[in-house]
Amino acid sequence: MPIKRKKIFVIVAGILIMAISQILAQYFNFSDIVKGLINGLGIGVLFTAFLIKEKQSA
Repeated sequence: MPIKRKKIFVIVAGILIMAISQILAQYFNFSDIVKGLINGLGIGVLFTAFLIKEKQSA
């Protein structure tokens, strides 16, 4: 998988984690700790996309 495509996949995964957690929070009563953990996980995945380095051609 090319690096650019991998970055896009990781960004989309992070956004989906946060979106799904917000949708589930509308229907289920989660504690604040669970909401914070899920949002933190989504933010961590988004931040990981910035750490993926693109290959530099020599």
